[in-house]
Parts: sequence; structure tokens; C-alpha cells
Amino acid sequence: EEGSTFCFTLPPCEQPQPIEGTATARPILLVDDDLAFRRELKEILQEHGYCVETADNGWQAWAHLQANPAPALILLDLMMPVMDGWELHAALKSHPELSAVPIVVLSCFDRYRIEPSLDDIQGYIEKPIRTAQLMNIVSQHVTRAERAILPPAARRAASELLP
Repeated sequence: EEGSTFCFTLPPCEQPQPIEGTATARPILLVDDDLAFRRELKEILQEHGYCVETADNGWQAWAHLQANPAPALILLDLMMPVMDGWELHAALKSHPELSAVPIVVLSCFDRYRIEPSLDDIQGYIEKPIRTAQLMNIVSQHVTRAERAILPPAARRAASELLP
């Protein structure tokens, strides 16, 4: 009638190990209104060891950027509701700290039609995206020190839990 007492010890959780000299990884901010596309791209980037945050329009991205440290890279769609990619780009370029963040445009528009209006972007990837091209451009702009160092199992778990 007094019940039983059990005692057990849990092993410590597996923690990501940052590269020497870095405090935390700087994320990539993915801004696109297509939920399925965002999830797929986020999963691909996480499988390659990158920390990814998402926003479904420019306004949501702008609010996120105001409340958090600058990301290592912004992957930006142009055609979105509320605040489109051109408007977000203009806001970023007028901000003293965010103007230095590299921006890579993801779009189905012809590259030569958009480049005159966004002449200072650091890259362009035409939709549908090819993984090799995406990883090549991302690796050019996100240093190894800025990547999340997560074991493969933790990357898979994170991609299953995060939207």
C-alpha cells in the first residue's frame, strides 16, 4: 500500500558542438510563401548541416529580422503577399546592419528581367531549384563557422519537428 520507489539515470542529451571559436551558428533565412517549397528547401538545407529559419512573406521576415540577430544568408522569393521580395530587399538595403547580409533570389522569373531592379543581389536561382545549384550558392555565402554542426540524427529530428 505504500507504493514503489524507482530510481533511474538518463543519459545526457546529444548537444550540437560548434566549431572552435564560434558561439552559435548563424541561420539562413528562407522567405517564400509556398509552404511545401519552404519545407522541402528547409529539409534539404538541414540535411546539409545548415540552421534554417523561415518566413512566409516579406513582412513576417522583416519582423523576424528586427527581433533577431542578422542571418548568414537570406534566400528570397519575389512574388509574395503582404510584402513582396522587392519591398523586403529595399527595406534590407536601407537598414545599416542588415544591408550587409547576402541575398540570393529564388524565382521563376527570368533572371535578366529581375536583375536590373535588384542589381546588388549575390545570387539567383531559378525555380524549380536544383539541389546542386542551391548547395553551391549557399556554400559560397555561408562559411563553415556559420553552419550548424548537428549530427545527422539531430538534423532529421529537427526537420521533422519544425514547420
